Amino acid sequence: MVLHSIGDRLRSERERLKLSQAALAEYGGVKPLTQHSYEKGSSYPNADYLAKVNDLGIDAMYVITGARAKPSQALPGAEPEMAVLVALQNRGIFPDGEGGGRVSPAGLALLLDYVREVKDNRITKLTKKELQKVVSFAPKDSREWVIQPVALTPYPDGKASHILLVYRKRSPVSVVWKIGPFQGDVPSRIDITTGSELPLRSVGEEDDDELRWQLDLSLDGADSILPQGLELRFNPLPIAPVKAQKIKERPVRIHIGGDVGQTVHGDQINHAPVSFNVGKARK
Repeated sequence: MVLHSIGDRLRSERERLKLSQAALAEYGGVKPLTQHSYEKGSSYPNADYLAKVNDLGIDAMYVITGARAKPSQALPGAEPEMAVLVALQNRGIFPDGEGGGRVSPAGLALLLDYVREVKDNRITKLTKKELQKVVSFAPKDSREWVIQPVALTPYPDGKASHILLVYRKRSPVSVVWKIGPFQGDVPSRIDITTGSELPLRSVGEEDDDELRWQLDLSLDGADSILPQGLELRFNPLPIAPVKAQKIKERPVRIHIGGDVGQTVHGDQINHAPVSFNVGKARK
């Protein structure tokens, strides 16, 4: 069975290790309710959580992408693909491993800034290669992005409808994009790669729901703002700095027995790998 969501794959990994939600939540440093929301798909696990449960035996690569980690990828420093995915997640972009995904308002801002400053507003497919470039992209423009709901003339049945205007503050009309219309309230998840004027496209077919990208307003709590007719303002998240792990140095006493009748010993503080001779063999 193919599991299409991060939450489903996280749950399957937890069940594989025969852990309860409360137990995995404790290992991951989160509350049980947060663990439940991860598996339900209403929120996404962050990089710190994934690193902790990965040490426990959860296949974090599989949880994020749907593809099992290869043996070589289990070694520290040998996970470039996973590092990219975690970096995207930290900036509000959540690929589902199947060609689609979800973005928070901050993630959408980052994608639109990338399209404007790098792609010159050309239609951009959200391929794996393109997303790798987005990871390290830092926008030059610091103006806020705005999503503005606009009420339209009601349908004959009395139901209101809306469109969403997406633009940067103090931008000319020519760079305002439209999403919608939506009949009734503004939904919490909005397709941004089909049915909108945004210059973003998925890598799949236009009619394939599984491969679409969605703006998930619930990720930033924005689903409580737009339905009230209020505009939403947001900015891209900065690149998260990677902290190098500090290696503790400690003195090590070495006693080496050589050939018969020969003893080599001494105290030495090692700051790097050291080779030495024992008899004729180099160790």
